[in-house]
Amino acid sequence: MIDGKLVINEYEAQIVKYIFDEYLKGKMPKEIIDTLNKDNILSPGQALYDKSGYVAKENYNLKWKHRNVFDIVHNGFRCDDTLLALKKLGQ
Repeated sequence: MIDGKLVINEYEAQIVKYIFDEYLKGKMPKEIIDTLNKDNILSPGQALYDKSGYVAKENYNLKWKHRNVFDIVHNGFRCDDTLLALKKLGQ
């Protein structure tokens, strides 16, 4: 939030988009996780934001796990379902 307004975090948005794209192409969560870890993409438990951007927390060796990807994909689908339902109700 900035000045009380929700702001998209572009770094995290790119990761979420990648996960959705790969999932919709038919990749299994394990394949997505392996790629994220191989490419050293910071997991939610590793990411620490500072003024210079995202950096790994010191002394953390947290890798992407199935639950991280599952939550991102399924929470996204729930949000999409909610938006569709609201559209149908004319809101």
